[in-house]
Amino acid sequence: MSTFQPHALTIRTPPTLSPPSASSHPTPPTFTAPPLSFLQGTWHVTHSTLPMWRKNRNVEITYTPLPSSKPSSIQLADEVAYYAIGSSKRSTVVGIDTACGAEGGELGAFDWRGKGLLRLVSSHWEVLGWGYAEGGERSEPQVTSPETASDSLDPPSSTTQPSDNKEEDAWMITWFGKTIFTPAGIDVYARTKAGHAPWVVEKIREALAGMEEEGMRKLGGELFEVVRE
Repeated sequence: MSTFQPHALTIRTPPTLSPPSASSHPTPPTFTAPPLSFLQGTWHVTHSTLPMWRKNRNVEITYTPLPSSKPSSIQLADEVAYYAIGSSKRSTVVGIDTACGAEGGELGAFDWRGKGLLRLVSSHWEVLGWGYAEGGERSEPQVTSPETASDSLDPPSSTTQPSDNKEEDAWMITWFGKTIFTPAGIDVYARTKAGHAPWVVEKIREALAGMEEEGMRKLGGELFEVVRE
């Protein structure tokens, strides 16, 4: 487990946007994709660049691991649920996420394909950063990220007290590629509808603004808060 310095946060550039390198690994060696135990379950989209979320509220994404005959083959049932602002009708978009290639699970990269009427629609998404925000509103907040993909993600020792429920401090940032319906963009996830403490969101914005890839910096400037009620 490694600890970022207070008031610092690291986000990787999506491997599909990274410039060619002499290395055979398209993602920095310091990045470890989240294990299924971290990824699975329901996440609340608190901030996004996707235009359609400006007109909707209470956006949730639920990932459920699917059984597979091959250990190297990772698939997730993917359900997005939301309400139009001013409406009580719950809408859903359902699909299947498949880890990309033999190393897809290790790289945190997935291909999505819709189900039902959306079965011909596909997209690509990647995890850019994940971990636990320690310290809450305390004077020395820390953003932590695990070095190894394991089921045990203990927070590092520090001078601050961790949250009573570590799961509530979980954060994740995803990048999704352009489709025929939507532009490329970024989502910020939280485990609770209340979302993250302001300092966590600020550190995410700062990290995006400091990225080398111009497209990522542009997306960081377009990040808006999704309505949650």
